[in-house]
Amino acid sequence: MFVKAINWTIKAIKVFLINFLLLYLFLFLIELFFQIKNGTLFLESKYIHRDKLENKLDQEVHLSYAPYKMLQTNESIFPLSGISNVKTIFCREEKEYYTYFSDKYGFNNQGDLGTKNTLLIGDSYVQGLCVEPKFSLANNLNAISFGFFANGPLIEYATFREYQHKYDFEKVVWFFTIDNDFYDFSKEIQDQTLNTYLKDKNYTQNLVDRDDDKNQLIKNVYFDYESRNIKEKIKHYHLDIKYIRQSISKFIDSFKYEDNQNIFRTNEMNYYEDYVSEIGSILIDLNNQLKIDKKSFLVVFHAIHPTYKYHNNKILKNHYDKMNIGVNKLIEVLELNNINFYNFNDFVYENYNKDNIDQVFKKVDMGYDHYSINGNKILSEKVLEIIGK
Repeated sequence: MFVKAINWTIKAIKVFLINFLLLYLFLFLIELFFQIKNGTLFLESKYIHRDKLENKLDQEVHLSYAPYKMLQTNESIFPLSGISNVKTIFCREEKEYYTYFSDKYGFNNQGDLGTKNTLLIGDSYVQGLCVEPKFSLANNLNAISFGFFANGPLIEYATFREYQHKYDFEKVVWFFTIDNDFYDFSKEIQDQTLNTYLKDKNYTQNLVDRDDDKNQLIKNVYFDYESRNIKEKIKHYHLDIKYIRQSISKFIDSFKYEDNQNIFRTNEMNYYEDYVSEIGSILIDLNNQLKIDKKSFLVVFHAIHPTYKYHNNKILKNHYDKMNIGVNKLIEVLELNNINFYNFNDFVYENYNKDNIDQVFKKVDMGYDHYSINGNKILSEKVLEIIGK
C-alpha cells in the first residue's frame, strides 16, 4: 500500500509538471506573438544596452539615476545627483536611446558652463527627457541644469542647497510641475534626511566632498548590476511573460474599478492643498537667499499635461480641478511675498486646444509625453522675455 501511494504521488507530480510546462509553453508562445505584434520582440532593456555600449566604447557607462527611488531607504547618504563624469544612458523613445555625459557632480550639463549665467531647477522637463540636447530647455536658455527625473520640490531644494555654491550663475529659474510636484512633495517630506533640510537651514550632507561615496552607493545599491544580470536576461527573452501577466492583471482590476476609484478619490487628493505652505516656505527661503546674493529668481509653472485637461475620466477630472486649486493657492503665496512667477499653463490653454495641443506636447501613441521641440522653444522664449538673455 505504501509503495502504491509513493508511485501514485510520483505519477501525479509528473502529470502536474508536464501540464505546467505545457501551459507555460502555450503562454510563452502567446507572449512572443504579442511582442512581435507590438514590435518589442527581444527589445534591449537599458541594462543590456549598457553592457553592449560599454563593450563598444571600451569605457564605463551607467544608467541615469532617479533620486526619488532612494526615498526612505535609510542609506548613509541620500544622493541628489547621478554618477559623475560618465557616459549616461538617459531614456529610450521607441527604439532610440538618448545618452549624455554627466558633469563633475553628475548633472546633465554640456559645454562650457562658464558661459552660462542661469541655473534651472526642476524635474525631467529640465533634465531634458528624451530630447536631443540642442533642443532642451537648458540649451535654449543657455543654462546650467539641476534637473532630474521625478524630482519634487523638496529634493530640488536639497539639491540647490548642496550644489549651488559650486556653479557660477546670476539667475535661478525654478520649474514647478503642477501635475506631480504636490504629490512628489508629499512623499519626499516623509524621508528623514530630506525633512532635515526643512527643519535646519544650515543642514548639509556635504555631498560635494562625498562624491566618490555617492557614486559607489548608486552603482552598488541603486543599480546593483550584478544581481540584476539574470533578471534582465529573463526579461529580455520574455521568459517572464510580462505582457500576459499585465493583461491578466488589468482584466482582474477592471472588476475592482469602482473600489479603486473611491480609494483614489479619498486618499490621494489632499496633497494638492495640504503642502502649499511648506512648498511656499521653500520658495520664500530660496528667494531670500538669492536676494542677499543679488541674484534673480523666477518660478515657472509648467502647463498641466493634456491627459488631465482633455479626459472624460472622473478621477482625472477631479485631479485637474484639485491641481488648479493647489497652484492658485501657491501663486497667492508667491504674490504675497513678491516672488516673480510665470504661469505657462495659462498661456498654453489660452492659445491651444485639443486639436492643436500637439504643437506644445509631444504626441506619443494614443497620448502625450513631455513638451515637443516646439513646446520647449515656446516656453524658453517666454522665460527669456522675463529674465533676459
